[in-house]
Amino acid sequence: MDFTTLALVMGLVLGLANVVLAVVLLLLYLLGPKYPGPGWWASGQLVGAAGAALRNFGSESLLGQLVIPVALTMIITGAVLLYVGLLRFFGRRERWWPMAGMLVALLASTAWFTIVVDLMNVRGALFYLCAVIITGASSRAAWLYGKDSLRSSAAVVSFSFLAAAATDAVLLMASAAQGTTLLAVSSSGPTTIAAYIGLLVTSLLWTFGLVMLVNQRL
Repeated sequence: MDFTTLALVMGLVLGLANVVLAVVLLLLYLLGPKYPGPGWWASGQLVGAAGAALRNFGSESLLGQLVIPVALTMIITGAVLLYVGLLRFFGRRERWWPMAGMLVALLASTAWFTIVVDLMNVRGALFYLCAVIITGASSRAAWLYGKDSLRSSAAVVSFSFLAAAATDAVLLMASAAQGTTLLAVSSSGPTTIAAYIGLLVTSLLWTFGLVMLVNQRL
């Protein structure tokens, strides 16, 4: 099996895993105590999973090109909702304008580098930059605002988001290292496969940590 095929398989596995994790968080919200936070987590995981699934429908047609920036923005929107849920769970309030500005900028820039000028590596770098920012912010929030009684579960959440930020940073550097090209070349390789595995593990970890947060609060 070549790297391109393996990358497609890992992408499918990651997408399916995100759907399962979204269901887990949705059940946590529906069946668990009505703390602020779990509803945002479930929404974020669902939006992110939907964006990851939609990303597979990108193509060279105009409609397929329009799908790509929308899917990428949906994935980051999901991460933003997870971050908001963390803040709400810890009794903090978010500032929407910088997050909304980041999402609008991501949608506009990735649309430009998809429809007007096809620079896959540039739009990939922009996407991973946003992912690093928001997962890093989630790691920081869990570490700073987790109270003493929630310290162990907050540490798990913080570590998982920090690991996700590190994985996204590797992908960001890999995209930047490839330079720019007018052709949408394949970026499948050992780095991509390892990153998919890393993102799968970290998404499992942060879901486990979020469930731990609720259980410890109970």
